[in-house]
Amino acid sequence: ALASLRRRLPGLFAFCERHFRHHGRSWLRLLLGSACFLVGMRGFARLLHAVLTDSKLVVADHRLHNTVALFRSVELHRFYSFVTDLAGPVLQTIFVVALSLILWAAGRRREAFFLTVALVGAGLFSVFLKLLVHRPRPAEVQSFQGGWSFPSGHTLSATAVYGFLVYLLLRDAPRRWWHYVLIAPPLALIVLVPLSRVYLGVHWPYDTVASLALGISWLSILITLYKFPPLEHRLPLSTEKLSP
Repeated sequence: ALASLRRRLPGLFAFCERHFRHHGRSWLRLLLGSACFLVGMRGFARLLHAVLTDSKLVVADHRLHNTVALFRSVELHRFYSFVTDLAGPVLQTIFVVALSLILWAAGRRREAFFLTVALVGAGLFSVFLKLLVHRPRPAEVQSFQGGWSFPSGHTLSATAVYGFLVYLLLRDAPRRWWHYVLIAPPLALIVLVPLSRVYLGVHWPYDTVASLALGISWLSILITLYKFPPLEHRLPLSTEKLSP
């Protein structure tokens, strides 16, 4: 079916390959990246403003928090604890460092660099915003869960790191069936990590929604810069020859 469609619409397929699969300059990629960044930042800014000034959002956060508590069970607690650990600072740092070293050794230096930047950038954003906003966590977890509640660092880093990993898997051409199998776990984590933070009661619901929006903006920057022409010499793509 795809081959038949390609024969019928050769111009459209050539346009898509030129802008999405080739590694040169592309105004369309830049436009889409900018649009994703602006949409994400607009959503994050509105939620941040609401968290700071809108009492209705605070009430909604409390109601959602109390509603989720009604569905807690031992099995779900174990499951979501496991999920949240996969986006925790320890395991995620080990994962990113190990994968980046493997990619670097395999000659995929730009992939290794940007995967590391995704994690470090998300961590810095999280620390800065927590110190800036000073939103307390739900009262029942304050005795054993330190730090501030906004934003959710787990959600932000999961969106950036696992989102960029999905992009790397899908950008390889030709795509094989196992590419789509491999993207399923990171995509699932992007969805499940914020749910786990709310379920475990360590974040207010809108903390995680805002973190998703910020994570999308950060991810759009990473993907746009990944094919930034000035990086071609210093960090060549795996399909390019390294300069002597």
